[in-house]
Amino acid sequence: MNLLPRIFNRTKLPFTTESRIIEAFTCGGATYYQFDDAFNMPNERALTALTYYEELRMRCTREFLQAHCEAIEGILSDPKRINIPQLAILNRQLKERLDWIFEPDIAYKLASVVYFDKTENPYRYDMKYGQKKIEHWKKTKGVDDFFLQKPLLALIPFLKDSELNLEIYSQVLEKATKLMWDNISGKPSAKQKQENSARN
Repeated sequence: MNLLPRIFNRTKLPFTTESRIIEAFTCGGATYYQFDDAFNMPNERALTALTYYEELRMRCTREFLQAHCEAIEGILSDPKRINIPQLAILNRQLKERLDWIFEPDIAYKLASVVYFDKTENPYRYDMKYGQKKIEHWKKTKGVDDFFLQKPLLALIPFLKDSELNLEIYSQVLEKATKLMWDNISGKPSAKQKQENSARN
């Protein structure tokens, strides 16, 4: 799904889309809309959607990758004191993410760009308001109920064939992500603390 050629081959500025706005779904009393052609949306929304789509495809955010690289550089900064076990942990956790089916938090971010309510400018994307929508969606519906709605299945079609309980999957990934961030920041896990105290 390469949006770039379609976005940058536009000759008219400011960008206007021929794509119609249609009703997508209702959640918690609010109605959300979308452009009827996801490949023909305004530049700002399209570029933000592309960024989040790439994160969804990589199964991690840019911030996670940056923090991972900084942690590796920190470990390698003193050749005399390279922590091989810590390098192995960081490498393993990045490898594990490749096997994840999808990252729910990133999927919410992508949905916040593609779907908008009547108070939003459909030609712009406001990250703060996008976060408010995500919080509203999470409070109102469970992960299964939210992502298995028809419009969202069109956005992330591989979920349709998945037999996962998305709610449980999401909870497991949330805990795994927290542990991964702890490893990146150098905070020892409870298991590592036990091993360290057993050694001392």
